[in-house]
Amino acid sequence: MNQQKESIAVLDEAAFMRGKLHGKQSNLQKYANLVTGSESLFALFKYELITAVFSGLPGALGLVLRKRFYRKLFGSIGNNVVFGKGINIRCGNNIIIGDNVVIDDYCVLDGRGAAEEKIIIGNNVVLNRGCTVQSKLGGLCIGDYSTIGAGSAIVAQGGVSIGKWVSIAGGCEVSGGLFKHRTTDNPDEAPFYRYTRGPVIIRTTRL
Repeated sequence: MNQQKESIAVLDEAAFMRGKLHGKQSNLQKYANLVTGSESLFALFKYELITAVFSGLPGALGLVLRKRFYRKLFGSIGNNVVFGKGINIRCGNNIIIGDNVVIDDYCVLDGRGAAEEKIIIGNNVVLNRGCTVQSKLGGLCIGDYSTIGAGSAIVAQGGVSIGKWVSIAGGCEVSGGLFKHRTTDNPDEAPFYRYTRGPVIIRTTRL
């Protein structure tokens, strides 16, 4: 009998945000890298201004103004996107949002590790109150008509792909990537490494 060999990929520790924040940049440059994905002070100023003015605005006025101005913080945004208040945005240039998406209050959208693969939120997706969508490393895709429940966390560490019409209940966690201990005499080197067996894939089944 043929046995399929398990595929394991070691993840590059330097690619994670932790490695970027331990560099020789100034504290301001590190903060800019964390929230915008670059050391550009102009990008940081734009981010700070938009979020400071519009993030906490309540009611219909807040919804209207965030719909208009948050477009400047993301890689791409479709039509009729609703942004609740208090949303935490990190590296929005790595995030693509489709049409008719609802992002409820106090969600976290963090594209820090998505790079070219991006975080892609499809059309007619609902992210309920307080949920987290984060890429530590690798792409993250949420398909059309899917719903992520309140307080849930979708974290990519090696990739996450959620198909169309998927509903994830509140308080759930979907996370890829594993840790393995290693012996090292270097105090500046992590006593573990991260690896992945491939992306987490969630699909609906037709009955």
